[in-house]
Amino acid sequence: MGWDPVTGLGTYNFLQLAWAINWQHVPGLTYPVVTFSGPAINHWYNSDQIVNWSVSAPPGNGFPSEGTAGFSQAWDADPGDPYSKATPGLTGFPGSPYNAYYDGPQYSNATAGCLDFTGASCAGSVGQGWHIVNVRAWGNEGEDRGDQTYGPIGYDTISPITTAGLTGTLVSGSNYKSAVKVTLTATDPGAPSTGSGVASTVYQVNSEGLHTCSGPFMVSYPGTYTVTFHSTDVAGNIESTKSVSFTISSILTMSPSSLAFGNQPIATSSASKTVTLKNISAAAVALTSITPSGDFSVPSKTCGASLAAGASCTFAVQFKPSVLGSVSGEVTVAFPGEGSPQRLALSGVGLGSIALSPTSLVFGSIAVGSTSAAKPVTLTNNESTTLNISEAASGDYSIASTTCGSTLAAKTSCTINVNFHPKQNGSVIGALAVSYNATLSPQEVTLSGTGTGGASAPLTFTPSVLSFGSVAASSSLSKTVVVKNSASSVKISAVSANGDFTATGCVTTLAPLGTCTLTVTLKPSSNGTIYRAVSITDSTIVNPENFEALGVGVSPLAASVSSLGFGTLNVGTTSVSKSVTLTNNMASALSLTIAVSGDYARSGGTCGASLAAHASCTVLLDFTPTAIGAISGVVTITYPSTYSPEEVSLSVTGN
Repeated sequence: MGWDPVTGLGTYNFLQLAWAINWQHVPGLTYPVVTFSGPAINHWYNSDQIVNWSVSAPPGNGFPSEGTAGFSQAWDADPGDPYSKATPGLTGFPGSPYNAYYDGPQYSNATAGCLDFTGASCAGSVGQGWHIVNVRAWGNEGEDRGDQTYGPIGYDTISPITTAGLTGTLVSGSNYKSAVKVTLTATDPGAPSTGSGVASTVYQVNSEGLHTCSGPFMVSYPGTYTVTFHSTDVAGNIESTKSVSFTISSILTMSPSSLAFGNQPIATSSASKTVTLKNISAAAVALTSITPSGDFSVPSKTCGASLAAGASCTFAVQFKPSVLGSVSGEVTVAFPGEGSPQRLALSGVGLGSIALSPTSLVFGSIAVGSTSAAKPVTLTNNESTTLNISEAASGDYSIASTTCGSTLAAKTSCTINVNFHPKQNGSVIGALAVSYNATLSPQEVTLSGTGTGGASAPLTFTPSVLSFGSVAASSSLSKTVVVKNSASSVKISAVSANGDFTATGCVTTLAPLGTCTLTVTLKPSSNGTIYRAVSITDSTIVNPENFEALGVGVSPLAASVSSLGFGTLNVGTTSVSKSVTLTNNMASALSLTIAVSGDYARSGGTCGASLAAHASCTVLLDFTPTAIGAISGVVTITYPSTYSPEEVSLSVTGN
């Protein structure tokens, strides 16, 4: 006999009578079974969650089950007690619980139901906080096991809120002159009752990577910083990323922050550039040192041992390049205080005293006995003073005309026109050599062409091209060539070579098939590849006869790299060591002095105070940045030579 809502209403409680009849028909008392399924309890969620349940008929107890009358449901409250009301009446749900004793269950004869946080899938909804599902189910004898519950389960859709506090010695705005303590404070609205609470806060300083915040942290090095941060609550709500930016200034500032000297002739000093050093703190600062690196110097300064609060002083910087090409360095100012040491980035370009353009001329194929069209070479004096100059062409090349005199005024140019008049078949190498009264004289333009259609040369050379390989500048190396006569008697009256080559021997008369030995010596005056023709003046119709000699001038001391990059490092951390190999190209030992600038330091290696002839050693370097941004430096290796020092530029970005 099921529950009938019609008979259950009215002055007389027919429902109670119906349940009593059922009791008499099926004696014994068993209860409907409520089985829940849903999300894990004692857990917070930030999305809609559904709790489902099913109601099973009371189990039999020797008699058939009396069946299920239905159930009532509610969030966070007992949905009704059939024994609590003395009078009948339909009060309605959810205003107040159903009087199931008189009115029957909320969902009559139902065997399944659900509740969810938002009411989107089931009847009823709730707000933020902890919640419990309550269900009462009745059998057709009016029996129920009482309020059946599932929970608690938490509902939280509001993200946490994080604020940042900065503590330090403020200059103005967001500019500090001390280390800055960053405090991140996170709260979760409504916690712990209607909010799940903060689970974690993460932050990132510039681009160094995420950190989990465990308390206030310090940013201690000069630079501009942006701290980005956000918090996540227990329910999984993630706050939108926030940021706070600030600058830590050194207590000493330099203006300008870098100096570029541009082009400067090698071994000459540039005009001085002035740097202003200012103390922005409220107390005097001791100046421990002002130290330049590499090819840069500080010839004068007004800065003393101490700089008063708010005061300024100046120092001058000069550039005197010892090498050709780009040169970098820095001035390091050390002092006891925030931001020490301060660095001034320096750059310049070392130029030869003269410039030749182009650096090579190719004449192509020219008939033996004829003369090519002239090709021009522009000579420029890079010095600030007049140079004494002279020029000469070697081999089958000659100077057709020139606008250059015996002197060339500062910063001016002149033109040398060169032509080619081959006297023999085959490739002919020569050079236009320009000598002058300054460092790295002479400088050369390589000349090449091919003679065609002429008579065969009676002399042969073994080897046909004399290669010296690498030879240290200012040192010398000699090699021999065997000259053989393939014709009738030949008289050799002279041998010659110019530029960095000299030749001796073989001034003799060679009988048919006779040979002699010619000695050629290379003494490089500069780095780079050197081509020359060695000429033999003889009595044949192919006079003079030439063969090619070539070599490469290298520094007496050579570094394996010209620059080292350390990538990006967090301030205060030390890099992995990197190595530079030094090689002594000389035939005698070299004494070495190795200096490293700024935050770069030697961390080991095999180089000592001297390096044996033709030996190598290593210098290990590491870096510990004390400021953010690009940081340059230089390793300067000084040794007894006009080509000293050897330099390796260093670079890194502090983060």
